[in-house]
Amino acid sequence: MVLEQFTTAPVASIIFILTIVTSLIAFRKTEWIDDYGLVPYDVLAYKQYYRLISSGFLHGNYVHLAMNMLTFYFFAFYLENLLGHWQFFLLYFGGMLLSDVATMIKYRSEPNYTSLGASGAISTLVLSVIICDPGLTLRLFFSIPIPGWLFAVAYMGYSLIASFKANDGINHDAHLWGAVAGIALTPLIKPEVVDVLSNFIAGI
Repeated sequence: MVLEQFTTAPVASIIFILTIVTSLIAFRKTEWIDDYGLVPYDVLAYKQYYRLISSGFLHGNYVHLAMNMLTFYFFAFYLENLLGHWQFFLLYFGGMLLSDVATMIKYRSEPNYTSLGASGAISTLVLSVIICDPGLTLRLFFSIPIPGWLFAVAYMGYSLIASFKANDGINHDAHLWGAVAGIALTPLIKPEVVDVLSNFIAGI
């Protein structure tokens, strides 16, 4: 089953493996965090635009990496088969870039601020799956059933509040805007989901 997922979703497989490998290397070569993490000041002042992508392949610690890759595994392989290969590629990297917009604006004058991780792009994937399959039931902590649409509303609401109030070292702006990117980009990449979503809303 696992092997089949990797063979039917090659783009997700490459991203999955590459993210794990580069993150593990960065745990030992800590200078990678300074060189490739998202530092909005450096992106704008020194035109280091590659950081918008490279930062998505690095993580702060093993827990951060494990949480993101677990979520990626459950959503990305399924989504690539729903959307198609190049469509998934566009969605993932489009979400990665758009999820950084608020961070770039908020921290553009702070040279000591660094953000890491694939959370923004993964938020894009989660919301995209829910847009594609709005009747989907998710299971929190692998056991608690929750309608996908309700999870989406709760997740975005929490991310919005946390982006203003939280001081926990988590980039909630990336989570929020990654989710927004999933909502915005999915209909552009797969227009037929508009009818699916409309029919679902009409049936509530």
